[in-house]
Amino acid sequence: MTALLAGCLALALVFVPVTVDIGIINRSRAQAEATADAASLAAAQEMVSGGDLAAAAAEYVAKNGGALKSVVVEGRSVVVTVEEPCQTILADRLGIEVGQARGRGKAELKEFDEPDY
Repeated sequence: MTALLAGCLALALVFVPVTVDIGIINRSRAQAEATADAASLAAAQEMVSGGDLAAAAAEYVAKNGGALKSVVVEGRSVVVTVEEPCQTILADRLGIEVGQARGRGKAELKEFDEPDY
């Protein structure tokens, strides 16, 4: 009985940090995606006004703690790629490098017809 309890405790001591690390990684990816989406909207807004797309995206990304990797204009759309830091618990202590969480956002300008009133 004691050996079974010790085995369960050992498994719990391994699986809890692994689960927390997976949650941290998923949260970092979601944050990177949200930052990239919003930065692409900021860049698209600058496209309409004739401003500097990369500067607008970089400013937004910097305010949200990320790193801007690329701003690509594809016709009437803007694609922004962002990296966010990903600090894990168990992987860092074991010397396993997880790297940066990467997100990609795209904003597209569309033409709208005037409504008939």
